[in-house]
Amino acid sequence: MITPNETDPTQPHAGLSNTGQSRAGHSAPDRRREARTPAVRPAKVLHIASRKYAVAETVDISDRGLLLRVEPGRPLHPGDEIKVAIAWQREGVLSADSMQRARVVRVARVPGQAQAVAIELVHSGALARVA
Repeated sequence: MITPNETDPTQPHAGLSNTGQSRAGHSAPDRRREARTPAVRPAKVLHIASRKYAVAETVDISDRGLLLRVEPGRPLHPGDEIKVAIAWQREGVLSADSMQRARVVRVARVPGQAQAVAIELVHSGALARVA
């Protein structure tokens, strides 16, 4: 599991940036249009272009997307196409069939820590019903 700390960019007012740069320490207006529900669950991310997986966990969800904590070793960028699978029922293995297509919207990075990645789902509305 990815462990947050005091400078965790996935905290509510971390100031996620469309440019992929962290604005830690600066408060920014919330860009979210939908209500968010806190939900911390294990997840995995597949970066479609590189075909590489990354360990992740959810921070919160909405009808259209997620905020994820993603391991720092697999940097993601706004516009990247990904697939994401979430262990809603504490599954030991997340199958490829459970993955949903998504697009990276914003990324915040703090060196040596998990990156905060805001994603928009291709088929929105499905997450809030299952969480």
